[in-house]
Amino acid sequence: MKGKVFIGWSGDTQIARQVKQRLEEEDFEGKVGGESRADTSLYLGQAILAEIDACNQAIFIFQKKESGSISSSTLFELGYALARLETNKIHVFYIDIPDRDQSIPSDLEGIWAKHLYNIEDEQIDDQVVEMFLSNQRRVFIGNKMSIINSYYETRSAFERYTEKPFCSEYELAQHVLFFSQAAYMFNDIHEGIEHLRRLTDVLNAGPELEQSLRFAQTYLNIFEQIAAVEDRLFLDNHSFVEAKNSFSDILSAVDCWPENEFKTWIQLLSVEALNYIYILRASSPNIDDKKRNNLFKQSLGFANNCLEKCKMLSGNANNEQCITLYRAYMYRNLSTAYLKMDEPDLEAGHRYLKLSYQERKKLLEYYRIRTISSKIFETIEMEYYLAISELLECPEDPDTLDENIDSCNDYLDKIKRLHKEKTHFIDRIERNLRRAESR
Repeated sequence: MKGKVFIGWSGDTQIARQVKQRLEEEDFEGKVGGESRADTSLYLGQAILAEIDACNQAIFIFQKKESGSISSSTLFELGYALARLETNKIHVFYIDIPDRDQSIPSDLEGIWAKHLYNIEDEQIDDQVVEMFLSNQRRVFIGNKMSIINSYYETRSAFERYTEKPFCSEYELAQHVLFFSQAAYMFNDIHEGIEHLRRLTDVLNAGPELEQSLRFAQTYLNIFEQIAAVEDRLFLDNHSFVEAKNSFSDILSAVDCWPENEFKTWIQLLSVEALNYIYILRASSPNIDDKKRNNLFKQSLGFANNCLEKCKMLSGNANNEQCITLYRAYMYRNLSTAYLKMDEPDLEAGHRYLKLSYQERKKLLEYYRIRTISSKIFETIEMEYYLAISELLECPEDPDTLDENIDSCNDYLDKIKRLHKEKTHFIDRIERNLRRAESR
């Protein structure tokens, strides 16, 4: 079931019932205003408000009465829905009512309504549902980092989705994409996978949601399969091939989608993930130098593709912090590839390392003065100091080197004082620091 839709009507009840029937053919649950009252102790008005509360979208169909007016009750219901739902979840249709008609309150002039003229009654439901379905394909317009920051709320919303969908399936697909990044940043990989699995089990997903779920589950599974040896993380060949095929299939599937921001995001995240698994596979101790070098070279193409997608999305302020995050990832991975190939390019490697540091610094400074989950801030802070520790490998003037060493030591002292878990990345910061201090 793709959602629950309240259907408010002013005029012909039969049209509202036909819209309900058509919606059910499209796997939506429709509630015609006043017709699903289970508790007969409620007044009709109370029952209708309860129906609106139970829905995540609303359709309002306005027709004139014989008197030439439109229903004031339906206008009241629209006002209540506007207070309860996001505006893009409300779909208003005026049937044979001209724009700027005196029966429409002036406050509704220019609202997001559709005017339908000279349509046979038996065709109105088709027009209304067709436009409603078209409106489902809206790109999520909010700040993408806010989805990541709302990880636990989103997790709970997933659990209740079949009973009370909080958004359209198309928007859900976008939430799922960023949920996978959130599960990583909250260090909640296993639970994240379980919530996605349960969501997959209960939904008959359309193509966009299907690919988003596939991406998110494949992405989080990587972190379950990563192995570690000494100071490196790597993937075994089976896990690498499985993930590579999945991400490549996703890119092939979305290639024919219409061009919009959602398509660009799923492409960006898929090539970012491909870049990461190529770096992880190249870091395996069990492959020969020729194959390792080839994997690093192939990773460069994915990194540059990802950076191109970042550039395409960077004009939207709601994308800015997420774009900064993924640029930091790509610059660091570019640096890793250039520095670890059989013929290292030290200049390029160090240049990208500094660019990664700059992006991480920008992100840390942004969230130092804003409210964000402590879990996310800790991840951003840790990645920032990891970048500083890696800069210790770059040739710098002595003053900068000393500042970076002092900064890393202060951070490690803070981690010890707070009794934070000593992760692989904290270990890496410490190893980088000790090497620098011994030189």
